[in-house]
Amino acid sequence: MKDGKLLLVQEAKRKFHGMYSLPSGHVDKDENIFDAAIRETKEETGLDIKLTGVVAIHNLTHRKDGNHYICFFFAAEIVGGKIAFDSNEIISVEFMEANKVLSIDAKQFRGKHKDVIKRVFEGNILPLCVIENYEMTLR
Repeated sequence: MKDGKLLLVQEAKRKFHGMYSLPSGHVDKDENIFDAAIRETKEETGLDIKLTGVVAIHNLTHRKDGNHYICFFFAAEIVGGKIAFDSNEIISVEFMEANKVLSIDAKQFRGKHKDVIKRVFEGNILPLCVIENYEMTLR
């Protein structure tokens, strides 16, 4: 969020071409989910963020291939950078007001991203401490 507007990207990749999405991606090996969210946002938008809360956690199983994903959605504030993106992955990066975002048909969003966005605008955000980040060694 910035000045009451939500940061959205429009996907360029074939599978989701033209769809709106929150900045997103995968966790790299030996990376925690917080660092992954910060890195992916920087890669997709050019912006530096500070995570401020947890909006949703989705348990997703793809019907076609059976792959299973756990998706974490965070609230964040912009702390630096400037908009820059790879046009092979992203068509546009835009800050949108609530009424504009909510007027876009849900089919134009990747997955359940519009449901997550509604939670943000309703203020349904949990503190980051609901997710504990720690390492452990198995015996």
